Amino acid sequence: MRRMVPKLNLVNTDFERMQLLFKRAGAVPDLPGSAVKLITLIDSGDASAIDLERIVAADSGLCACILRVANSDVMSGSKPVSTIRNAIMRLGQKTVRSMALSIMVSDSISNRLELLDSRRLSQHTLFAAFLARYTYARRQRKQAFETEWSADEVFAATLFKDISIGLLARLDPDAFGRTKAFAQRTHCTLNCAFQKLYGSAIGELGAQAVRLWKLPDVFVECVANADQPWRNEREYISLCCISYGNYLACMHGASIEEWPVQPDLSPEVTLEVGLEDAELCSVLELVEQQVDSWMGQVAA
Repeated sequence: MRRMVPKLNLVNTDFERMQLLFKRAGAVPDLPGSAVKLITLIDSGDASAIDLERIVAADSGLCACILRVANSDVMSGSKPVSTIRNAIMRLGQKTVRSMALSIMVSDSISNRLELLDSRRLSQHTLFAAFLARYTYARRQRKQAFETEWSADEVFAATLFKDISIGLLARLDPDAFGRTKAFAQRTHCTLNCAFQKLYGSAIGELGAQAVRLWKLPDVFVECVANADQPWRNEREYISLCCISYGNYLACMHGASIEEWPVQPDLSPEVTLEVGLEDAELCSVLELVEQQVDSWMGQVAA
């Protein structure tokens, strides 16, 4: 009698392999130490301009970035600033924190630029972050809801929302190449293509790396559940704001993908935080100006 051999579920096997890869401390790139120290100190609530100055001064890239933005047209200061301390005081700790986060995201994918357009990723995450923060603040004004996250935390977390894609390009270029090719053929987003190919959300992988980095829970939850906000009942509306910001960024042409896409948006998200067309047009125009200015100064 011939023995039946059960078929292996190659989809699950591939995803499990990637999960193990994203859990390995030696595989996941370290975050820039200066940025981590800066964020940790600001989040502690005990940061002074002098303390932050010491950290920034030790990182020439971070120092140059902060000085450029502090002296940009975005800021309203009438005189140029030439010291790190004055630049930090002009920008404010929340802006400095967000800049440090942007640098952390950029550094984490810098080794695979030939597979992924890092500028498009940066532009997309900034666009989505500004929109998510606006949507969050508007929803609170319109109908207050319970949340442990602030508008600035929503902005910062949204910068990390698609870190999974950058990390996949860096840690598993074959899987990323397969995902990208499928997404191009089917005119869908990279997130959607990964889900169809491997049967699981790519955010589950990125969340593993964020846990390794020991970042606050808001980042883990955003990466893992922003595309499925109903999985976190406590922060459901906040995650809806992040999901909506990401969707609007794609629809406005600020997507990660280099091909036309039609992103998915769950009806629950539209019901909770959707904007009227008239308001949406003015918001998108304003956010586009903010993103262009930010990107221009950081890249200078």
